[in-house]
Amino acid sequence: MNAMVTEIKNKFQELGVDIPAEKIEERLEKLIVKFKVPQEEAKRSVVNFFLKEYNISKNQFYGGQ
Repeated sequence: MNAMVTEIKNKFQELGVDIPAEKIEERLEKLIVKFKVPQEEAKRSVVNFFLKEYNISKNQFYGGQ
């Protein structure tokens, strides 16, 4: 899960947003452990949450990939 947290954090930092790793990890852990959501789906959900939170379009976020 640490690699996923780092990947999400780094991608947001490229867009000028610094999200604490703890906040990302907390959301991922809740989805994966508590609600048994598959990892990729949990990752997508967490990314989408922070995109909305910081008003970033999906095109901006995924455009670089």
